[in-house]
Amino acid sequence: MKSIVATVIICLFCCVFAWWTKQQQALTEEEFRKSEKYLNMRIDTLRNMCLFLQKNQDTIKKDLDTLKNGQRIIFDEVKKKNQNFWSLF
Repeated sequence: MKSIVATVIICLFCCVFAWWTKQQQALTEEEFRKSEKYLNMRIDTLRNMCLFLQKNQDTIKKDLDTLKNGQRIIFDEVKKKNQNFWSLF
């Protein structure tokens, strides 16, 4: 009795699996090329963004260095006069 139930379950599973695989449509070559073209376009866009950010890192670093130099100058001036920073304003 157990072997009959197991056989029925296995047959039912095989039938469902066969039906499910038929429902899955194969990707046509045209659809594949279209999706490949889209992915390549997205990759190029991301690569360009990375290059843009990399170029702008130099500008940001230069601006930060300028701010640090300004802070140092203000600190030195306050230190020379023994004043509070807020008294300058």
